[in-house]
Amino acid sequence: MLALSVALSLRYLVWRATRTLNYDSDLSLFVSVLLLGAECYGFISVLLFFLQAADQSTPDAAPMSGAPPTVDVLIPIYNEPVEILRRTLIACRAIDYPRGKLTLYVLDDGGRPEVAELAALYEAHYIRREKREHAKAGNQNNALGYSHGELLLLLDTDHMPVSSFLRETVGYFQQDPRLAFVQTPHHFYNPDCYQRNLILDNEVTHEQDLFFQLIQSGRNSANATVFAGSAAVFRRSALEDIGGFRVDCAIEDLHTGMELQSRGWNSLYLRKNLSAGLSPEDFSGYLIQRMRWTRGGVQLFFLDNPFIKKGLGLRQRLAYIASLLYFFHAWARLIYLLAPLSFLLLNINPIVASPWVLLWYFLPHYAASHFIFNRISREYRSPFWSDVYETASVFALAGASLAAVFRPEKVVFNVTPKGLKDGPRSNLPHVHVLPHIILLALLVAGIIKATYHFMGRTMSLDAYALSGIWTVFNFILVAAAIEAARQLPRRRTAPRLPRFLPVAVYGGDVPIHGRTLDLSETGARASLPGRHRLPKHVVVRIGEGRAAAIISAEVRRSRWGKDGATAVGLEFVAASRFEREQIVRLLFCRPDSWEQVRRPDTHSAAALAHIASSALRKRLRRRGMAANAFAELLHRNGTLRVHLEELHDDHAVASWEDGIEPVGELILRLPHRGRGRIDVRVEIAGLAGGGADRHAFTLKFRGPDRLRVRPVFEALESAS
Repeated sequence: MLALSVALSLRYLVWRATRTLNYDSDLSLFVSVLLLGAECYGFISVLLFFLQAADQSTPDAAPMSGAPPTVDVLIPIYNEPVEILRRTLIACRAIDYPRGKLTLYVLDDGGRPEVAELAALYEAHYIRREKREHAKAGNQNNALGYSHGELLLLLDTDHMPVSSFLRETVGYFQQDPRLAFVQTPHHFYNPDCYQRNLILDNEVTHEQDLFFQLIQSGRNSANATVFAGSAAVFRRSALEDIGGFRVDCAIEDLHTGMELQSRGWNSLYLRKNLSAGLSPEDFSGYLIQRMRWTRGGVQLFFLDNPFIKKGLGLRQRLAYIASLLYFFHAWARLIYLLAPLSFLLLNINPIVASPWVLLWYFLPHYAASHFIFNRISREYRSPFWSDVYETASVFALAGASLAAVFRPEKVVFNVTPKGLKDGPRSNLPHVHVLPHIILLALLVAGIIKATYHFMGRTMSLDAYALSGIWTVFNFILVAAAIEAARQLPRRRTAPRLPRFLPVAVYGGDVPIHGRTLDLSETGARASLPGRHRLPKHVVVRIGEGRAAAIISAEVRRSRWGKDGATAVGLEFVAASRFEREQIVRLLFCRPDSWEQVRRPDTHSAAALAHIASSALRKRLRRRGMAANAFAELLHRNGTLRVHLEELHDDHAVASWEDGIEPVGELILRLPHRGRGRIDVRVEIAGLAGGGADRHAFTLKFRGPDRLRVRPVFEALESAS
């Protein structure tokens, strides 16, 4: 299939180059050649992706033997929140490794006293630089002079290792004395901006999974593993051989790994999630990270091009050329987005050919490439999602790559923001999406013109039809990109992760045993067999043995399910430092923490449906709410103040004190942005759960009354 795909693509490109260029004018030829160049770039990029990903290899396990080597853990920090560093230090202290052989170092480039205090609390050496030269790479190079371990575990501030991290990686260094580094995947416990803002957490894989779960494994057999900056173990002598981490470009990690491999050192990629970190938490942070990568990739292309670098083998050269060519994709994508408009708005045809002949050559090429991409990428990426990712970042990365072309020697390192807190309302970063909005208007104009000519059956009818279809597809991509940039409100202060752990709830003389459904540092959701009425204050025991956490909690909600079990929402109360550390270990440090990561199979039809419905889905989704929000319930005997636990477009869940029974016709009075308040007729549809002094009821909206949830939510959030 790969050979057939390549043959059909070459057939198409040869035909395009020899039969379809527009020679009517210099401008027409320029536009025509630009589009052909973008297509050739796409063919080369896809071919290099195939060559990287097709040969998957996984190294055998290498258990440690003999005396374990000494390991230094380097954790650089600049302006990240201290709480993120705290979690990482807790996780590092939980690493299963001889205590006398493991040393922690906090490398503080921000010079904050609270960071020094935290490092001392967790028995980590604190290193502060006076001159912050060469960003993170310079910070790590500085630490090499203060640390002495044979091996170095490199972790970003937000990357928390599981307890077995070193047990599963150090053995490879004992087997191979020429092994320079072992890289493990970057696994992210929070959704990326596409998953979160398009409400597709469970339908789409993380945007970086294709690289870390597929491409990196494919590069193993070529000894071309990319050092990704974190979650890697290094041999100190290998770094000393090349003079430390590279500082010549903004992707110092990739450059360092390539330099080691060119000097004859080996690398290895272990595709096992042994740590977890934070991906960029909003679209602006995502663009900051990608612009830095793009500048660094273009810099390396000009300053130390792997194609002519001494010491690299052919497969290594091809692998690194593939990495660097990727950073030019924004210009090809920009051409694809504008090409149909050159015909519809400027009457410049970039492809001079009969539409039916064009389809005869193009469709087999596109279908074969699409099919083989899906086969190789498996569940990690649909080509349609690649189109969205490139469209969302096209203008920012085109500018970043152009700046690097003219000033490749200028190194700019912007730290990716971490630990962000959103406001109560949706947020659209206009500075980043304004070009997309302008392009969207141009695409609408193109669609209108194509429709006008098609309905009027003018000349070049087929050309207008094809250009119109292409423009509609681009419109869908740009609209999805704008929605991906529109940040949804974040209401949780701590990440909540699915964790199925044994739990015991002590609310009386006899504990109630069950299991957790999810867990965070501030609370948990648990399922308890049977129907129970719990007091407001309880004590819970989560986990087993010495690793268990015992902590006081409040019952925030309790609901009886159809399965005969009680679903309980718990909020931890006044947790001590020890209790918080135990929760962090249960959340992030168990060896199996990230083994059962669900990866949906995003086939092309589903991917296209998700992309096309992105804007509509955000406006029609049924939103639940669990917050300290209150409303009024009007009934025959007066007005009852109720606590809203959930609010949807056709029902609400509310609780009030026991002993009060609303009678007669019921009206739920809610605040409303713009209208002041809104009254909705409701009826009690059933018991949703209970506690010692409160019960929660489902209030179903009657008749035609349905809510537009957004203005009610905004009013409730403003009030709270």
